[in-house]
Amino acid sequence: MNTRFAQNGSAGGIIFLAVVFGLIWWQWDRIEGLFNIGGGGAVAEVYGFNCASQSSGTTLMEGRVRNVSDAPIAFKVQANINDTSNRLLESREMTVRPTPVPPQQQGEFRVDGPPAIPDGGSCRFSGVISAETGYPIKWKKKF
Repeated sequence: MNTRFAQNGSAGGIIFLAVVFGLIWWQWDRIEGLFNIGGGGAVAEVYGFNCASQSSGTTLMEGRVRNVSDAPIAFKVQANINDTSNRLLESREMTVRPTPVPPQQQGEFRVDGPPAIPDGGSCRFSGVISAETGYPIKWKKKF
């Protein structure tokens, strides 16, 4: 009985599956963000972000951040005002109050200041930053 013929090509399939598994594991954070699945180790959830031009020539930015970790964290959030060609006009950092936000509770941010969002421009939430280190914090969008 010749078993050599039945075994031809079996190593190629295993190697292919190992490579595919390795690539998925390596890029899992991007896959997770693309399909908006899982928390990905997020320690903050952002709720109710709102950005609106005021008649006084200012832009009001407000929202809430929930600390989903087990420790108090001091948060800052960052939002951008873009012009009509989607170029950055201004970037704002806002402190989330109370500081630090207790575990499993939420804090709020609210800033009203110039400039107003230009006609055809936009306002976008950029991210959550640690107020203590200045480094970005993983967050999940809930707005």
